[in-house]
Amino acid sequence: MVQILVYIGKNGRFALPCGLIAGLFLPNLAQSMKPLLPEMILFLLFLTAYRIGHKDCLNGLKNSRTSFSLTLIYQLVLPIFAMIALWFLDLLNTEFAIAIILMLSAPPITGASNFTILLGHNPEPAFRILILGTL
Repeated sequence: MVQILVYIGKNGRFALPCGLIAGLFLPNLAQSMKPLLPEMILFLLFLTAYRIGHKDCLNGLKNSRTSFSLTLIYQLVLPIFAMIALWFLDLLNTEFAIAIILMLSAPPITGASNFTILLGHNPEPAFRILILGTL
């Protein structure tokens, strides 16, 4: 089992598309995993924190003001701005408006810090924003 996880970790860029394809072509397996979704998200958060390391996570608390500000902008200011703009355009009562406002106010995806690792950047800021946005 550990060897499989190591292999997946080394080939992480291919694991995400393979997982999406598996979810698409194996709907019964995806449906059976649905009750475990909260635990799987918590496990992914744990793995991300473990991958980043406790020192970087704790050092990141020094920049928590910036992360908190970004989270407020992303999840509060932008949706309100979009709501006002859609109201002025008389589109507030449309499905498009609901989709835009929900998309802007949703928390970041769990894999955001993993994507930053795959791109060769520091994952710790994305992880902080993920935690604050989820809270």
